[in-house]
Amino acid sequence: MYFPVAEINLRNLEHNYRYLQSLAGEAKILAVVKADAYGHGLAEVAKALDKTEIFGFSVALFTEVMDLIAHGIKKPILHLGRLNAQILAACKFDQVRCTVNSFDDLELIRKRLQPAVRLKVHLKVDTGMGRMGVPYSAAEEVLRKLKQIPNIILEGIWSHFATAEDRTSGFREQQLDKFKALVALAKKTIPTVSYFHIANSAALLDKPAAHFNMVRPGVALFGVSPFREVDPNLRPVMQFKAPLVLIREMVEGDTIGYGRTFTVPENGKYGVIQAGYADGVPLEFSNSAALHHKSSTLRVTGRVSMDMTSVNCNGSSVEEGEMVTIWGAEKEYNRVEYYARQYGKLPYEFLTGVSKRVVREYIR
Repeated sequence: MYFPVAEINLRNLEHNYRYLQSLAGEAKILAVVKADAYGHGLAEVAKALDKTEIFGFSVALFTEVMDLIAHGIKKPILHLGRLNAQILAACKFDQVRCTVNSFDDLELIRKRLQPAVRLKVHLKVDTGMGRMGVPYSAAEEVLRKLKQIPNIILEGIWSHFATAEDRTSGFREQQLDKFKALVALAKKTIPTVSYFHIANSAALLDKPAAHFNMVRPGVALFGVSPFREVDPNLRPVMQFKAPLVLIREMVEGDTIGYGRTFTVPENGKYGVIQAGYADGVPLEFSNSAALHHKSSTLRVTGRVSMDMTSVNCNGSSVEEGEMVTIWGAEKEYNRVEYYARQYGKLPYEFLTGVSKRVVREYIR
């Protein structure tokens, strides 16, 4: 088997969901499964979570909405992005909800929505992220306008933290205060609103005051802490592995890889792993990362190339044909959080960077 594999542990996924639900208490969980479920495979992840008590799913694209429907998902699906004619048409499916991000969205609904259709929407209000959403100052006006459209059901109101991972940020508190005021305003204006959600993975793990009655975890469901520090209660869902396809003896002074960035310091064994940056091995791993094999580490030597990564095999029992774990082992040095901290990257980048040519294998 000379190709890289992402082993997806669905039992760990279910464990993470139940742990997060225990933190959320009575709040509903709306799982964020955009970007192919953060590289884990949208269909299989959604089908596994669909068997739990999870409330529903949220995605970024129309194609993701339709993919979930095609795979038999009947639980609520919230489209987080900008409303358009495609999404509006998809709302003929009872499980689909759309997001109102602007006053223009209301005009689109008025023009396009069939009178007999009852449209379930979630209103997004920008409390400080500065991207999508109705401006906070216009929240009262948009609520009044929503109330005047008879075939709209305002099911939820949401916002998004800009600094959720920063435990010391006063800005997170400012956004939370704004959202609390927004909740009070909404309950007064449209008392039938069911759900209020602003908490992502970081706020779910770290800020109970932000839970309200719905939360939107993403990366934590997949066993990765957004804080770049390992949470022992979260179990990695992805183990990204690749086979060692060649071991060769090299002598002092030999160089390895493009640019000759590594010079062999003494005679020894060096190997080649069948995975490179085209598969999702970050270029930053060049000459630095420690990969995992059984009880030993294999240090990356030379520059990571498109299809291959070279490693130092000295002191290891690894043999040709055996799999080496790029990330996802239980060892601290092999967790995504550790790499994120070491290389100054976001944990999400590693998971979503695993390419389509890496085979996903689903296990329990």
